Amino acid sequence: MTTMGNEYKNSIAPYLRANEAAAELNITVTSLYKLKNSEDPNRRLEPFNLTTYKGDGGFVYKREDIDRVKPLFVKSDLTVSQAAKRIGRSTTYLHKLLRNGDVPYYEDTYRGKKTFFIKTTDLDHFTSISPDTGKHDMIYDRKTGVYLFQPFKKDGRIARITHMKRVNRQKKEITLQVSAEEYIPFEEAIAKGWTPALAISYRKPITSYGYAQFEFPRPSTMDSMIYSIIDEFFGSSEYIVELLS
Repeated sequence: MTTMGNEYKNSIAPYLRANEAAAELNITVTSLYKLKNSEDPNRRLEPFNLTTYKGDGGFVYKREDIDRVKPLFVKSDLTVSQAAKRIGRSTTYLHKLLRNGDVPYYEDTYRGKKTFFIKTTDLDHFTSISPDTGKHDMIYDRKTGVYLFQPFKKDGRIARITHMKRVNRQKKEITLQVSAEEYIPFEEAIAKGWTPALAISYRKPITSYGYAQFEFPRPSTMDSMIYSIIDEFFGSSEYIVELLS
């Protein structure tokens, strides 16, 4: 066994094997090996045992060398991609927020590239004061067949879909209003046994010129006549209404 091998065995803490070093930097072992030939001296990372690694069972890196380059590979703040994933939005939406100055950010070098970073506290603050920013109103969800103000029934009670927002292509917010003060997510409502009292099937929208706009006072109860009128409008539009028994 070489001197390095004995030193590594006797003092594990100051040294890391290649897989351990790669995990510390959040990169692959292959990417780690490439760092010894980096043209950037700040990123260059050579194994401690470059000439004896075969006898030592693989490359070994000094802890101090890993700590030196770690800030270039591991950031405590969020990249645009990470921020988008955190709030369930697209990177395009996040870039729009940055351009508009809605969320503070800074630019730094990350893995050899100029990258935008967002502090978690700044992102959380924005979502707390603007929970619906960038969300789009929906009337009909083709995937689930749910539409705005659709009636649902359970044990003789009537509830209505009163909130529909599209967050992104995959994520939608749909809420069922059960009473004047009780609201539950659509998925939870289905799990609790709420079923549609009325359904519509999709038809190709009529896109010719002309439209009518109606305004109604907010109904105070789920069985309000206003909702019945709205149901009739859905029935006479480009949708087909089917009464469910």
